Formats: sequence, C-alpha cells, structure tokens
Amino acid sequence: MKQKELLAELKQLSYEQLKTRLTEVSRALLNLRIKKKLGQFNPANYRNLKKERSRILTLMREKKIQYEVSRKSQPSAP
Repeated sequence: MKQKELLAELKQLSYEQLKTRLTEVSRALLNLRIKKKLGQFNPANYRNLKKERSRILTLMREKKIQYEVSRKSQPSAP
C-alpha cells in the first residue's frame, strides 16, 4: 500500500480504531524483531511498519488535541 493511500485510510479511522491498529502494528514489529534474531529479517518491512506506527501515533495525538480544543471552546454551564 502506498504512503498516501495508507495515510488517507488512517485519517478515516476513529481514535479507538487507531488504538487497535497501533497494537496490531506493535505486535508485528515485535514479531519482526524476533525474526531478526532468527535470521529471517526483512528490513524494508520493518522500516514501513515503524513509519506506520509513527503515523498512527501522530494521528492519535491530533485527534486528542482536536477533542480537547472542542471541549474548551464549548461554553460551560454555570
């Protein structure tokens, strides 16, 4: 999957879906680190997963900030 397609797909996911995707990618990274020890390592795949993990974390942070800003902009009840 190309980077722009992946980013567009990730942007459409909700915060909870991003959390789920993050755990999946983190597990895949762990499996690749284990395979590295066994000598069955694919550096390109590892690099792509690390980038995807970073994108997910960035999008999660953006969504969290947007939520906090929208909460602060709403008038509070007296």
